[in-house]
Amino acid sequence: MPIRQFAPSLKTWIQLLLLTSLLGGCSTQQKNTSLQHAQRAEASGDYAEIARQYNRLAADAPPAQQQAYKLMMANALFNGQYTGKAKRVLQSINESLLSGSQKFKRRILLAKIAHQENRPRSVLGYLGISIRDDTPLEQIAEYYDLRAEAHYKLGNKLAAVHERVRREPLLQNSEEIEKNQQFIWTTLLSLPKSTLQGKHTAPPPDTLSGWLELADIAEQRHQQEQKLTEWRQRYPNHPVTSAILNSIKERAALTIGQPTQIALILPLSGVYAGHATSLRDGFLAAYYAEQLHHETSTRIRIYDTQSNSDAYNTAVIDGAEFIVGPLSKKAVNTLINRAPKTLPVPTLTLNYSETTDKLPNNLYQFGLSPEDEARQIADRAWMDGHTRAIAFVPQTDWGKRTFDAFNQRWQELGGIIAEKATYASKDNDFSGPLRSILNLNESAQRKKQLNNLLQRTIKFEPRRRQDVDFVFLAASPRQARLIRPQFKFHYAADLPIYATSRVYEGTPNPAADRDMNDIIFCDTPWTLGAITPTSEVYNAATALWPQQTANKGRLYALGSDAFHVITELNRLQSAPHEQYQGETGILSMDENNQIHRKLVCARFVSGIPKVIKTSAAVPHANQQ
Repeated sequence: MPIRQFAPSLKTWIQLLLLTSLLGGCSTQQKNTSLQHAQRAEASGDYAEIARQYNRLAADAPPAQQQAYKLMMANALFNGQYTGKAKRVLQSINESLLSGSQKFKRRILLAKIAHQENRPRSVLGYLGISIRDDTPLEQIAEYYDLRAEAHYKLGNKLAAVHERVRREPLLQNSEEIEKNQQFIWTTLLSLPKSTLQGKHTAPPPDTLSGWLELADIAEQRHQQEQKLTEWRQRYPNHPVTSAILNSIKERAALTIGQPTQIALILPLSGVYAGHATSLRDGFLAAYYAEQLHHETSTRIRIYDTQSNSDAYNTAVIDGAEFIVGPLSKKAVNTLINRAPKTLPVPTLTLNYSETTDKLPNNLYQFGLSPEDEARQIADRAWMDGHTRAIAFVPQTDWGKRTFDAFNQRWQELGGIIAEKATYASKDNDFSGPLRSILNLNESAQRKKQLNNLLQRTIKFEPRRRQDVDFVFLAASPRQARLIRPQFKFHYAADLPIYATSRVYEGTPNPAADRDMNDIIFCDTPWTLGAITPTSEVYNAATALWPQQTANKGRLYALGSDAFHVITELNRLQSAPHEQYQGETGILSMDENNQIHRKLVCARFVSGIPKVIKTSAAVPHANQQ
């Protein structure tokens, strides 16, 4: 949500100035003339002229008044989108000479600029101040809005919700209130269930606790009406709108029961047999776990697409009410190309088509998309404050697809790809492309030129390029174990590396993976052990097949989610913010009925992936 701009009127600024001190060193007539020019410039929206007039006033004013005029000049420059100039003026102000309210305004302006520059930690640093009793309400609303956005960018979603809860009583406009509540609600629904449960900050009728309990109820499927009634009794004056309460009931209504007969069509023989078997076992583990608690009449029929090339139609003839599969991208493309305008039964493929044109109705697509991972790596790097990247990817179709997805998302965020280099997958020595992408060849050329110029050999240490702040890496475990040390050797030990899940084999191997220390990657909650502790599918599968689930855990997770998501498809389809918390990640659906995953990120520490935990704690109130 964009930060709302509050621009105090010139009259308000003049009143503040006159209250601060009498002007000295500048005649009253000159002052009034400049203020009148500024007022006319404000009426016409000429912020550059407003800034010039305040700069003129500041030139001959006494020290305290000079700082106040510079603050007004910075405010005009910011509102006129002269952000760089506004920042320089703000940094030149001697804050000790400002009044309390002026100090607060300066911090707000600095935080706005940091927000635009994607520096959320700086935003929180500037706004780590107490709110004064004489602070205008609209500035306090901005304060909470900026803090909420900063916490959200840093992944501290519960803290962001808390800031928005505190902001709402300051809002007067019904549209602003609705937007504020929508932010609160969609953010809460994106939080893991473990975050919602047991995190109530205070007993009823505390507003934040009411929101947390309500989000917890929205994720439940049994006795929801009764729980909502009890919730309202505990929180009779909670500000939640009727629209959000109604949406909870609508979400529950969109959840459907399991079909009576589900067909699972997979290549259980041939080249994909190992993958298909793991996926099947995950699907069945989820089915049997569900049967333990909610016995249903659902039957699962399994078809081998290798032995039956027309398995899809066979399943339809056999009475399938829902079909899961096929698995390979080629099989998905074939199904779509041959399909009528509407598939005979709802179908969830386990891969994605190569096109989104003319997709049939009743089709849903789900899989372990490397593009999803690349896009999330872009989000993660941006959230960490990076803006300029170099990319190092293999000369393969997978490498191209992964880079294209990363590049598209990175540009959408406003990031820059300074350079891209590719490498041969079978190589062990990557010094050639690494020297090139790090500009070490140019550094060596400069040394040669200096030697020739000075006619003597000089001591020299190559210096890598300084115009980038991280590396996007697409690599297998074997490649990454070689590439990371070679980045260090080529003077780039301090350059952060972000990679897709392919760098990790899926089981801890500290002896081999120590060379990948500090690489950040994103993977499924199942693989990183970050799933809900009470996940019966995970506990059962890892107990029964520890080796198989370790080596192919992502596929087990995909099978489990494929079963559970069937009943959630209508809800996910209803709105882009709707999500399902699965074993492969937090799932959502786009307008083409393609399901996307939000993963968990980790960093290699001593050769072992350590989940990067974002703070869910509510920040300490800064209000006096």
